[in-house]
Amino acid sequence: MKKALLIVVLLTVLAVPTLIMASQDSVFTEYSGGEVVTSSPGIDERNSTRVPLDPNELYIVVVAREPLKSKLEVAIPPVARRYGLDPGVVATEIDSLPAVQFKGRLLVVYVLSEDEKGGLLSRACELNVVAYYSSVGDVQSFLAAYATIKTSDPEAFAEELKSRATMYLGTNALLGDVGIAWWRGMKAERGRLVGGDPCEGAVEAIAEGVGELLQTSGVS
Repeated sequence: MKKALLIVVLLTVLAVPTLIMASQDSVFTEYSGGEVVTSSPGIDERNSTRVPLDPNELYIVVVAREPLKSKLEVAIPPVARRYGLDPGVVATEIDSLPAVQFKGRLLVVYVLSEDEKGGLLSRACELNVVAYYSSVGDVQSFLAAYATIKTSDPEAFAEELKSRATMYLGTNALLGDVGIAWWRGMKAERGRLVGGDPCEGAVEAIAEGVGELLQTSGVS
């Protein structure tokens, strides 16, 4: 009887961690960062150019693989509306993005790498992500960085993009803000008992991060 009881207790103790792992639904990030830079070309603002054409409209560009791309395109607009913006997802290909230059504010979410892993008890989705906000709607700086910087390191890409975008504002005498946020090793893990796509947790975290970026950039 005691032996049987010992076996039952042992099995119960072993089952508890297994149940926890199979029921988890979590998101964490190894490293993250961000910065907002304001361009003020000169003391006399009369010599500066004011763009975009429609400051209330936010053009959203998501560069990622499906189905993550579509999930982000659905999750981000409601967050933008909380800040009084009129968001619209740009469905065009990368090569056609110059057409939206200066038309409205711009938000680009670029997933540099995506890796999904499945285990016996849980599934995981690991991402490297950069979010870029331009109050003037400068998409050219992102396109230039995207074409020339081949890396999966979001911090390195973010630094180069910030440098290019800030220089672009100054060179063209544009008044505006450049906002950058990045996440390295964002890992969303979901237990088998929870079910569903583990990347959904990462999508929610990115959308909230975008909201913080907009707020930090002075959007209200």
